[in-house]
Amino acid sequence: MKLTFLLSILSFFPPLSEFGYSFETDFLLSGYVVEESSGNPLQGATVYIIELERGTTTNEEGFYSFRLPVGHYTIRIQHLGMVTAERTFFVVNDLQLNFSLTEQDLDLDEIIVEGVGFGDHIRGAITGVEVVSISDLEQLPMLMGEIDVVRSLVALPGVQTVGEGASGFNVRGGREDQNLVLMDGAPIFNSSHVLGLFSVFNPDVTDGFALYKGHMPERYGGRVSSVLDVSMRSGSAQDFKVHGGVGFYTARLMAEGPIIKDRTSFLISGRGADSSVLFMLAGKGRDMMRVSLPLDVYNSRAWFYDGNANITHRINPDNRLSLSMYGSSDFFRYSDEFGYSWNNRIANLKWTSAISDHLFSESAVAVNQYRSSYFTPEGTDAFRLYTGICYTRASQYILYTGFSRQTWNAGAEWTQYRSDDEELEPFDELSAIAPAKSPKDTGQELAAYIGNEIELTNRLLISVGLRFSAFQQLGPGLEFSYAENAARTVNAITDTTRFDNRNIMAAFYGLEPRLSSRLMLDENSSVKISYNRARQYIHQISNSTSPTPADIWQVSTRYLPPQISNNYSAGYFRNFSNGEWEVSVDFYYRDVHNLVEYIDFASLFLNDHIETDLISARGRAYGSELNIRKNSGNWTGWLSYTLGRTFVKAEDDFPERSINRGDWFSSNYDQPHNLNLAGIRRLGENSAFSFNFTWRSGRPITAIHSNYTDQDTTVPVFSERNSERIPDYIRLDISFSIADNIWLNREPDPNRRISDSANITFYNVLGRKNAFSVFYQRAEGAAVPSPNRLSVLGAVIPSFTYNFNF
Repeated sequence: MKLTFLLSILSFFPPLSEFGYSFETDFLLSGYVVEESSGNPLQGATVYIIELERGTTTNEEGFYSFRLPVGHYTIRIQHLGMVTAERTFFVVNDLQLNFSLTEQDLDLDEIIVEGVGFGDHIRGAITGVEVVSISDLEQLPMLMGEIDVVRSLVALPGVQTVGEGASGFNVRGGREDQNLVLMDGAPIFNSSHVLGLFSVFNPDVTDGFALYKGHMPERYGGRVSSVLDVSMRSGSAQDFKVHGGVGFYTARLMAEGPIIKDRTSFLISGRGADSSVLFMLAGKGRDMMRVSLPLDVYNSRAWFYDGNANITHRINPDNRLSLSMYGSSDFFRYSDEFGYSWNNRIANLKWTSAISDHLFSESAVAVNQYRSSYFTPEGTDAFRLYTGICYTRASQYILYTGFSRQTWNAGAEWTQYRSDDEELEPFDELSAIAPAKSPKDTGQELAAYIGNEIELTNRLLISVGLRFSAFQQLGPGLEFSYAENAARTVNAITDTTRFDNRNIMAAFYGLEPRLSSRLMLDENSSVKISYNRARQYIHQISNSTSPTPADIWQVSTRYLPPQISNNYSAGYFRNFSNGEWEVSVDFYYRDVHNLVEYIDFASLFLNDHIETDLISARGRAYGSELNIRKNSGNWTGWLSYTLGRTFVKAEDDFPERSINRGDWFSSNYDQPHNLNLAGIRRLGENSAFSFNFTWRSGRPITAIHSNYTDQDTTVPVFSERNSERIPDYIRLDISFSIADNIWLNREPDPNRRISDSANITFYNVLGRKNAFSVFYQRAEGAAVPSPNRLSVLGAVIPSFTYNFNF
């Protein structure tokens, strides 16, 4: 009774920490935020202490923590699409508060005007991170009428792609293979379907994603540009539910529910698409700059299907076991000229545990198998070329929150890579191609890390970490030695060394420091700076504009050392009008060593001496990003603009192997200007109009700039590599969305479990024939090849999707 009376008196006074005092008697407030119906953790939920005006966000397991002095507080929990929760409490010792948020029964009007709030971009220590939920993307124009994680990234500052038909994405001048893409913690090698028109992430199964494009936390490694961490849903442990959608190009269906109520749940989903109609529309977009040549887009075909499955079991309130699986199959054929097929298989077993109020653990084992083929179906030289790679991965992650104003994390990872041998086979019995095989390599990567996020003062927050990584190329295999005073060619081989199974052929290791800090200038603005070093031990070998599904994944060897990048970032962040407006300006610089470049006229497939056609290069990228976002009101949306450059320097001791005489030249992804404008306008109770406008500079190409005659033969002379550019890319999309009660003008019924929505999108409303590439082809009777522009989607592409839930 006396203690209660004393705390009631103290509750009228603000905590002493507001006056700048700090005591060792601070206590730990921690807990988990989950979705009530499924028990799924809510990543990126905002946790805010109103009296202290301090906030944080939950991690991928829905966990949060604070150190607070004795006092009376109110905590507010908010997540987009969920009912906001508030609770008042006293702090007199360590306290755990868990929250189960229920899904809001919102009409579209409410979804549009609500933002994430509480200044997430302002208060966090990490620079260049974007945390997005699927709800954030639902009202934006959708190519093919489907929410797409990967395609939505290009609307963010610093992220771009070379165009439709490009597989993957580029972050701050990086290459596609330099992005670590995680599906529930399991890395994937190809995140695209149908050459980039869809992604592997089914929107019904996806919770949200975090893109780390500036600072890379010590937990992540193995790539040097960015991390895309996509969290997937578990099934509901309380109710059976069915979600689905059908449109012009795709159809999908998902079912979830309890196996043992409140203990064990399942989720299973399937999705498929046939893009024949799309290619009929795209074929109308062909546009030749000088000569009308037949591009048989009409006869092209593409399809894919994929599926997700998950079983989650709650052992007890503090332990959870989940098994996630993913499988997909893709096919693409460009008329009778060439084609690709590929498939993905992933399984991931994860055990999460709250060992104590201060100690959290996550253990995981994952396997992945990626296989692909490239084929030409016609002629006596028709063939199939098979490539692939797989891995086995084990990881352990630990989070400790027992120290005042500090959060420690540590962990370790082991990954073994095994590349499939390249195999060449005749396409059919009419082909004269002789079978061939080229053996590929195996390697293993090990890493350990430790990090600490510490709040030095109420204004200064620092995140410091250190990662140690090591890699070993393993036998069996052959290693060739080359003459020291000659260019590295097959003719310069002086010796061959054979390595037996599991013998170490090459080894690399190094430290990767990670540092990021945030300084609050006032309650609505902050400055952040970061530095990190990253190492990449596996490379995608390609000499095309954009990587293809059949490109080779090559582990590091004696002649192909790991890529090493040093990344610097600084930014200013500010909120206006109580969070209605957000403005940020970021500056970045990246220096990369040991980039893999190919020499002129390189032969990359079925090459047992692939190091003779590759060269280690340097890369650098720098730029600035502006982002203006409006979070509430009738109109919401954002404007993002990136001004950036990216260059490569490939210089060898032997001039004939250097590129552009060893001078710096623009990379394939050097697009100096990139602007995106997105807007959403509510239209009554349950509908909205949205648009997305994109403009970016044309990418570099190598062009013919002259020719000469040699014995009655006209020989074209190409410019230096990437010294010319294709035209700028400009596109406008519009969309109309209806949130619920579509048919028969039904009135909202709170007891009705069935809901539906629809989306109509017109992609490329301007009908602009944006160039994906410019290629040269000699017309009949012409002496010199003529340039031709290939537009993959050079027409207006309409789409309609109807979604349902019950």
